[in-house]
Amino acid sequence: MSTQPRDLGTPIKVAVLDANDLLREGMVVLLDRADGLVCCGDWRDAPAAMRDLRQTSPDVLIVDMKLPGQSSYRVLESLPNVAPHTKAIVMVDCRAEDCVVLNPRRYGERDLTRVAPQPFAAPDDCLQMALKIGAYGVLHSHCSFTYLVKAIRSVHSGHYWMEIPTANRLAEQYLMTLRPTMSASEGEVDRLTLRERQVATLVSQGRSNKEIARELHLGYSTVKNYVSSILEKLDLRDRTQIALFALEQNGAE
Repeated sequence: MSTQPRDLGTPIKVAVLDANDLLREGMVVLLDRADGLVCCGDWRDAPAAMRDLRQTSPDVLIVDMKLPGQSSYRVLESLPNVAPHTKAIVMVDCRAEDCVVLNPRRYGERDLTRVAPQPFAAPDDCLQMALKIGAYGVLHSHCSFTYLVKAIRSVHSGHYWMEIPTANRLAEQYLMTLRPTMSASEGEVDRLTLRERQVATLVSQGRSNKEIARELHLGYSTVKNYVSSILEKLDLRDRTQIALFALEQNGAE
């Protein structure tokens, strides 16, 4: 959807959805002080944001991806219907132990097992998920405010924004999915695509195909196909062996 031209004197309306009160409140103050920007709303949880977004209709919404219960993903999915004019920038922390996609219940009521570390779990996949769902910008949570302002202005102009190291990693992961199956001499893990690694990780955490489909925003049949592909590539018999394989890889790190 193209961005409507604006008067040069019209400030960019920015809203913030972040569960961390200190970070959110500090960001609100800084946004109001920045030239050409104004903060038009801030929320600490997704339900409150969804109630107000239709009326607030910010130009740019900054979303913390560590909101409880994957609610950040639900906000991104609902945004086109609730506030179609609004473009989202997500703030992520891609360390494996903080990856929402690989450990989606870490910030909910239950903290299950720890997630697989790099490189097996490929924690940057949360970036791909955010972009796939509709985010226009991806920033690490430790970035400077000056960098955030540049991202806001770029996204408001209709461009996508991400840091160069992040773009490079995403490009590498995309290319990996296009390569043919590697030979056994190159390592069993390398024979799996990024998504197959992620599915294997979730299988090792006891997730059913239905749960995996819901958590990764995939179709049920797609997950079944991934599981079948993992079994074939690794010459395994069942899900138990997939789980053991994934846990072995995790423990090897």
